[in-house]
Amino acid sequence: MHGRDPYFRQRARQGDPTRRPARSRRDDELRAAIQRVWDDNQHVYGPRKVWKQLRCEGHRVARCTVERLMRDMGLKGATRGRAWVVTTRADAAADRPADLVDRRFDCHRERQRQAFQSQRHQVVESAMS
Repeated sequence: MHGRDPYFRQRARQGDPTRRPARSRRDDELRAAIQRVWDDNQHVYGPRKVWKQLRCEGHRVARCTVERLMRDMGLKGATRGRAWVVTTRADAAADRPADLVDRRFDCHRERQRQAFQSQRHQVVESAMS
């Protein structure tokens, strides 16, 4: 019964690393290679370039595996685009200044616009007939 119990299987793996699954052992080897390639290239390479470099060195590894391991290790490549960080944030609870332009958002202006459009529509219809 102890041979199939996950607890005892895990304890045996901890005591003897050669009993670990093949994927875990290979992941450990790849982690070291990925870290080396990433460090050698000034932490700029992303998963795609790390994968290409590993292939050039003779490692047979899938790109998704490199992506997964880099994500697990917290490694990211350089990204293009915005190079600065916003350090100030507006306080949502702060008072806002009054409307200095004194704009008026009244409904009667909307009704006037609608009336104008309907008159224009009638004029266009009469011109077409």
